[in-house]
Amino acid sequence: MSPASCGKAQEEDYQSLIELITTSVSPTTWDEVGGPGSITEFPHSHALGFSQTTEVHEEVAELLAELRRVRDKQIEAARAFPQEAAKSQPAERE
Repeated sequence: MSPASCGKAQEEDYQSLIELITTSVSPTTWDEVGGPGSITEFPHSHALGFSQTTEVHEEVAELLAELRRVRDKQIEAARAFPQEAAKSQPAERE
């Protein structure tokens, strides 16, 4: 795998995460639909920033915590069954 493709594989997908947040957490309160809340990506610091009510901040925090728990379970399962995880990975091209 080339260094260029390594970097590309590690790019964060901010748009999918922003879409998940804005459609799952108080969807009528985001600026896309005329609400007061906004969300912005900051790729250089690997962060999202948003302006919202305290309640919505708490809901977003809960959503992100749940996503981390699911990710951690997936990593744990892959470590427990490395042969199965390797089978599901696409073959590397030189």
